[in-house]
Amino acid sequence: MLLSVLFYYDLPVFALQRKHVPAHTLKLGTEEQPETPEASQNAPGIAAHIMDAVAKNIDAQWRELAEKMGFTDTIQYIEGSLQSDLERARYVVQLWAEDDLDNSAEQLAKSLEDHGFPKAAAVVKQSL
Repeated sequence: MLLSVLFYYDLPVFALQRKHVPAHTLKLGTEEQPETPEASQNAPGIAAHIMDAVAKNIDAQWRELAEKMGFTDTIQYIEGSLQSDLERARYVVQLWAEDDLDNSAEQLAKSLEDHGFPKAAAVVKQSL
């Protein structure tokens, strides 16, 4: 039966070959998760000490910042993956910085001001 089906569709079975696919290239999930801060500590264009200073200032308000910056879809991932509010705040700032590779510290300060975080914006400006 199988043979007749193959002839029916005129499939060249003899031409099929198995190819070796390296395990490190396989993706197990359908959704890619953002890198954790341990995997990527520095965002292009913004110094690590600036991102750390902003995270310290934001701390427990990280969720509000994530929502205002448009990262609501990653909040649950952030909560489940990171232990402290400081780590979560740092990650939100990192996500913003990596969202556009042209983002700069000056743009971060403006974004923080626009989203209602003037103290965090001042921290960035002092670091420049």
